[in-house]
Amino acid sequence: MCRSDLTSALLRLKALGIDNLLKFTFPTPPPAKSLLSSIETLYALQAIDKQGALTPMGVVMSELPLNPMCGRMLCASAEYGCVDEILSVVSMLQVDGVFLKTGGRDAAAARISKRNNFE
Repeated sequence: MCRSDLTSALLRLKALGIDNLLKFTFPTPPPAKSLLSSIETLYALQAIDKQGALTPMGVVMSELPLNPMCGRMLCASAEYGCVDEILSVVSMLQVDGVFLKTGGRDAAAARISKRNNFE
């Protein structure tokens, strides 16, 4: 659990029918503060209701291959008529880097040197 987004994991567990996330036995239990924060985030995103049940929005979000924040943003974009723009934003957020670094090791060393000199 410590190496993955807890909010995404909790949303998946809710979609699998796990009702009480606080009593779920994790392989590596997350800190209680992190668990509660993630549950609050799911509530704020309208993925779960006050009782902790998965909402229709939560069902849709759980089916998207995105983290809950991006999934909710994409769902909301339909209401605001900006799906194309948000798809572009979400796509950019899903990749590590959008720029190709060329030149091999020498260029990488030069970039590091320039960066260090700048600081």
